[in-house]
Amino acid sequence: TMMNNARISVGVQGLGLAERAFQGALAYARERRQGQRHGRPAALVDHPDIRRTLLGMRARIAAMRALCLVTAAAVDRAVRDPDLEERRRADLRVALLTPIVKAWCTDGAVAITSDAIQVAGGAGYVEETGLARLFRDARVLPIYEGTNGIQALDLAGRKLRIEDGQLPWQLFAELEETRLDEALRPTLTQALDRLKQATLHMQGASGEAREAAATPYLDLFGWVLGAHLVAMGAHAAEDDPRGHAWPGLARFYVERLLPPALGLAEVVESAAPLEASWLAG
Repeated sequence: TMMNNARISVGVQGLGLAERAFQGALAYARERRQGQRHGRPAALVDHPDIRRTLLGMRARIAAMRALCLVTAAAVDRAVRDPDLEERRRADLRVALLTPIVKAWCTDGAVAITSDAIQVAGGAGYVEETGLARLFRDARVLPIYEGTNGIQALDLAGRKLRIEDGQLPWQLFAELEETRLDEALRPTLTQALDRLKQATLHMQGASGEAREAAATPYLDLFGWVLGAHLVAMGAHAAEDDPRGHAWPGLARFYVERLLPPALGLAEVVESAAPLEASWLAG
């Protein structure tokens, strides 16, 4: 539909802004000298904390790009596949992934453009580097074409109930069958199990409990799906010299980005009430 396409396009816009911010931050970090490493003047990129930030940006961008591509491929199948049943299945996959593309990729764009400013320091905050403009442009993306909170409610309230609740489980089954680096598989399996448990919780929840957990659930879904997609990309790039960085990116994502994100599962399943009276005073 027109709205689905618009929301996917906003997610892709977030991907583009994130990529441009990463490129700008990396170029600055390679050029700017700050402090010393091993007794010699060092570029920003030589400092481990800066490298960690930049690798986190690049790894999440890789996941965002892969998510946009698999969604675009499903859009193509939904329109052009000669098998009508395959068209129907692809259209349902698009329906499931659209709120994740829109919300997770635009939230990622805000985080990544902010990280780019942090890498560049004061130079990133002023207009000269262009990073501040990228952040401003990214900040509106979670708002328009349906706020990200609305996308989360759509995922939790509608998409998890289509086809008797089978849409996410069909995707989970496909993820279980993908070829991955065996060193990453245990963590990825644990992550998928946590997402399954959270999905069961959401499918059994209702009313305010479901609505309150919708945003952390979508975020969890994005992180876990992104981890699998990056790991799949790393496996596919094993024999391609152009993909030499993918195994390292996949390991970084799975070992450093994914574990904190899995804590979202506990947030999803939390029974803590949300009382408006607590906002006063």
